[in-house]
Amino acid sequence: MRVDVLGPIQMTNDEGRLIDLAGPGLRALLAALALDRGRVVPVAALTRVLWGDTPPATARTKIQAHMSVLRQAMGSSARDPDGALLTVPPGYLLSPDQVETDVAEFDDLTVRGMRAADEAEPAVASALLGEALALWRGEAFGDVRSGPVRVAAERLDARRLLTAETKAETDLALGRYATVVTELSAWLSTHPLRERSLGL
Repeated sequence: MRVDVLGPIQMTNDEGRLIDLAGPGLRALLAALALDRGRVVPVAALTRVLWGDTPPATARTKIQAHMSVLRQAMGSSARDPDGALLTVPPGYLLSPDQVETDVAEFDDLTVRGMRAADEAEPAVASALLGEALALWRGEAFGDVRSGPVRVAAERLDARRLLTAETKAETDLALGRYATVVTELSAWLSTHPLRERSLGL
């Protein structure tokens, strides 16, 4: 099972087939769980994701209903200790053993790419950072408008830009000037005051 959030939220099964996620609330909860995969996300935090500071009296019941739908979509059950979505007081946990995420893959590739750049291995760094950037399909959590999730999206977008700039530095070291001009021109169209990009 895989959850992708570097773009519109999508979930695929082990065969790579897309799983229908009807409703913005369901996608918002999945986004919050995927962002903290492997950690318990309290019900209170999930409540803020859906309703901000004005939750309905039935918030907990509605979240339980959403989690039941998510479990069904994942082919899991509440009683399965090895399931993809676990109930762990005071909230819920997306199992890192059962669910992969593009965020985790992006983090891994970026860390390895930055390390290669620090160790003066520009070809390795460029390849790894290029793989990391290729995971993006648009704005992070693109179809989720929840306040807490949008804040997380802004942080991810900042990391994406930092990754693109580091890749540009490694490409310059490799003499790939045309590539750098093309890629950074695209970034500067949306971040025109970014000093590091302008300098490169």
